[in-house]
Amino acid sequence: MRHLDGGPVDSPKEVDGSLPTAVTLTVTSGGSPQSGIKVYFQGSDSSLISNTMTDSNGVASAIMPNGGFVTAIDPTSALGGGAFHAIYTFAGVKSGDQLLIKDDFSSSVDVTVTAPVDATAGVTSYLFSTPCDNTTVVAPGSAAQPQATLSLDGPCATMSDFLIASLDDGGQVLNWFYAPNKAVAAAVDLTASTYAAATPKSYTFTNASAFGSFNIDQLFVSSKGRVVTLSGGAFGKGSPYTGSINATPFTAALDVVDASASAGATEHHLLDWGPFSSTYTTDVGARLLPEFDLPAVDTTAHTVGWTESAPGVTPDFALTVLSAQRTGLGFIWNIAAPYSGATIAMPTLPTDVADFTITAADSTEFFGVALGKVPGGYDAVRANIFSVSGPEAFAVGASGSMTIEVWNMPRLARELPRLSRLDVPGFVSGIIQDRSRHSHWRK
Repeated sequence: MRHLDGGPVDSPKEVDGSLPTAVTLTVTSGGSPQSGIKVYFQGSDSSLISNTMTDSNGVASAIMPNGGFVTAIDPTSALGGGAFHAIYTFAGVKSGDQLLIKDDFSSSVDVTVTAPVDATAGVTSYLFSTPCDNTTVVAPGSAAQPQATLSLDGPCATMSDFLIASLDDGGQVLNWFYAPNKAVAAAVDLTASTYAAATPKSYTFTNASAFGSFNIDQLFVSSKGRVVTLSGGAFGKGSPYTGSINATPFTAALDVVDASASAGATEHHLLDWGPFSSTYTTDVGARLLPEFDLPAVDTTAHTVGWTESAPGVTPDFALTVLSAQRTGLGFIWNIAAPYSGATIAMPTLPTDVADFTITAADSTEFFGVALGKVPGGYDAVRANIFSVSGPEAFAVGASGSMTIEVWNMPRLARELPRLSRLDVPGFVSGIIQDRSRHSHWRK
């Protein structure tokens, strides 16, 4: 057997009693396959198994044993190419994996949506929300019907779910209605819809003395994605902390709670999902991952490492986003790996595109490090970790829980406006970017 690039390689070794099968990487953009993307398949020791390109179907594959690396160079052209590159590495790959790097960018349609007036006293604004865009408009007054213009793309370009809510001056929902699976046109008339009263939902956080308060994002998700995010907080004079949000639990909605709090340099996210319930309670201390800070590149060991300063539940995976620059070359490197202590190994990549080995002379900067504890472990999220728009995409089953911890979120949040979504993994950027996009009180 020989490498795809002509070099010799030993016959595949048995893995768990069976021969390894092909690992496949598919790259798409706006639903279209991306051909000609450079892909490296490597063993766990960085030995080269295949140096290849994606084909006309956007696919590259190689037979490889468990534990290796698959790396794509510039899977989209947003920032990649020339002297600046975007690198994506899946570590801890297993035989038979079907990996994916995609974005859902497509041409958008501007849609003017008209809603009925809510005559309830205290209405000061209206929230117009879909899985692809949202906005809040001031109540027009004089019994005029509220209108908003939304820019819809991707899964909303032809059919979309709409949720409209009237808000008080504190940003809380008074009344709302849900209009699913509506045809998208230049004008969408929802004035025949009828408002229903919001349902108060209470939140309680116990064993939470490490924190001063909690931010709460209450998501309601349809088959098209996150329809709406309603935000609030939980406060108190010590644990337990309590709060409430006026909720909009439409029929068949997946109820997802993303509660977050900061301690030290990290932000902890506790995510829970299931059918709607008007009460939520969680034991915070039982779910926390190790506290950590100060990631750094070890240019000798070729690893990313950090210091863990407090114990916690053992994570399933780690993910890092860092940049490196030297004269004539710059790149953002995204690496997802199984958790193996406070380090992530970086493969030594071939140099046919550029020499991406980070040296002590390079200028490096971290956009973030994330740890995660998820149902099914790293195996369940590895294939799509660079392709999802937010952590709720990993909410599998009718109900469940996960914990995500992210370092340096303020730094990443500042940089996101100048970065393409595919140059910072959606799993990380979705925690920051999508919260601000969907949370009406931040607008």
